[in-house]
Amino acid sequence: MTDTATQQAFVLHMGEGRLAAGRERNLIGIGWGRVKNLPEIKDWEAFKQAIAEAYSEYYPDGPEMVGRAAGSPWRFIHEMKPGDWVLVPEDADVHVYRVKGEAEFSAELHEQHDMGWVRKAELEKTLARIGLSAPLQARLKARQTCVDATDLLEDIKKARNGKVWKFSSETRQGARKAVEKALKEALTPHDLEVLVMELLRKDGLEVRRRDPRGQGDADVDVEATLRIASQEVKIGFQVKKHEDKTGQHGVEQIAKAVEKGDVDVGFLVTTAEELDEDAKKKVKAGKEGKEGEKGEEKESKQNLRIRVICKDELVDWILDRGLGGISV
Repeated sequence: MTDTATQQAFVLHMGEGRLAAGRERNLIGIGWGRVKNLPEIKDWEAFKQAIAEAYSEYYPDGPEMVGRAAGSPWRFIHEMKPGDWVLVPEDADVHVYRVKGEAEFSAELHEQHDMGWVRKAELEKTLARIGLSAPLQARLKARQTCVDATDLLEDIKKARNGKVWKFSSETRQGARKAVEKALKEALTPHDLEVLVMELLRKDGLEVRRRDPRGQGDADVDVEATLRIASQEVKIGFQVKKHEDKTGQHGVEQIAKAVEKGDVDVGFLVTTAEELDEDAKKKVKAGKEGKEGEKGEEKESKQNLRIRVICKDELVDWILDRGLGGISV
């Protein structure tokens, strides 16, 4: 039995091929299979040297260049222990594994999936990323293959033991209440962006999150691409976690993105009941255009490419697409 005082947690990025192969065998794994004796190398500097020599085409300057990269196999082989939790992200899900064995070399998986080092592990639960704490979500996006997450053990325990809001299993009215409660209580602003991305994928669109840096006043949180024959339409989404009303700032952000040509069509998605009066005027003025003003036709057409989805329509969207649930 694991001593909870010494229990650890890690985030492990495995990739589709490794994850599928490991799932069939109750294993989690990592690469670095060219070095067959990594568990025997207890000294950090010697560990880096061994990896640098085995992968010299990537690290021609030796162990000085391999520091961050070597940290992942070091954690997987020397720091991870039986009883620890390992979180393995996969798209919108996170698989929670409990480590059951020591690190072992697998020649078969090294050859087939570049997964030379493996550990026996039991899949305990699969969670939706939506609803996880902001620090835990940030750790799941770490660029390294294996990172420590022991400082987030309480967040992991809460997610692992948490309640799941089930939407599709309720009557329509009961489901609406469940969705509304989840939107209000369970989701962070980041969660809401992930939720919108999942809804768009269910609608068959290609989706990516936009980097806010460099966008200036024209802010797009999520970009979706609709492909028709040889043509494509880029749709930008500004996503707001608000209560009661949303102001005109969100309308202005997405309108400027359309005006700059960053996207062809813009949507403001908000959990608020409605827009405030200034925001409504902004949308209405854009749709009607300004009579007699030079460039009226261009102004009107541009703003007709702005759409707004408030809470009621967002809830319908979730229910109509049959979203399974949110872990909280």
